[in-house]
Amino acid sequence: MVDPRIEKLAKLCVHYSVNLKPKEKVLIQGHPSAFPLINEIYKECLLSDAYPLTYGNLDLTYTFYKYAKEHQLKFVSPFEKFLAENIDVTIRVYCDPNPKKLTNITPEKVKTHAAARKELMEIFNKRTSEGKLRWTLLPYPIRAQAQEASMSLTEYEDFVYASCLVDKEDPIAEWKKIHQRQEKICEFLNKVNEIHITGEDTDLTFNVKGRKWINCHGKENFPDGEVFTGPIENSANGYITYSFPSFHGGREVRDIYLEFKRGRVVKAKASKGEKFLKSMLSMG
Repeated sequence: MVDPRIEKLAKLCVHYSVNLKPKEKVLIQGHPSAFPLINEIYKECLLSDAYPLTYGNLDLTYTFYKYAKEHQLKFVSPFEKFLAENIDVTIRVYCDPNPKKLTNITPEKVKTHAAARKELMEIFNKRTSEGKLRWTLLPYPIRAQAQEASMSLTEYEDFVYASCLVDKEDPIAEWKKIHQRQEKICEFLNKVNEIHITGEDTDLTFNVKGRKWINCHGKENFPDGEVFTGPIENSANGYITYSFPSFHGGREVRDIYLEFKRGRVVKAKASKGEKFLKSMLSMG
């Protein structure tokens, strides 16, 4: 029997997050560990008269980076490009059995492959901004991530599903309430010119005059519940420290310190993963 919270999350994803319409082409991606949720999303897409396609993400990342030659790192599949140019909706279910799997892979390989995929990202961003492509990324709780969080699987499942609000009777109504509350915050921040952030080992100032604040309420990065904008590109000055670890590209980076001058990072440090951090920053 499927956990009713998984069924509710699938319905929330299809009918609220991406607001799926009949005959739209949907790409559903995720690790096999997330099959219960992927299956429910796939079913919900069919019930919505859409055309779902599943794309299983086997955990081959380490093998790729360990053995791929430079020409393979730079290769971009024409099939991926076709999907980026033609899909209407993409749904990605996130659950990583080993978020640190690339710890011993040289950062240069990850950087080379990421740079090669820039065109795909540009296609994705362009179609998204034009309203031709809708997307969402949502979580599925598994044991490996529960362990990272120092929780039992049951505790972690409760935590994840509660954050998605599928423990509520009407999750869509709850996310609409969040939208209404956060819209007031956006209206206030849209009138702000300068932001000054202070805290322990943090003193950062940047300008947001004329920039639009975006209300995130359970649509793309799910769950969210945030408002954000992009500062004037050359306005950031000062420094900021992150106590929460970051996982990116199969590597862990801890105790990140970034120092900005006129919008550019002029100094970067980390207690773990510093070389990788600097390699990723050099791509900007």
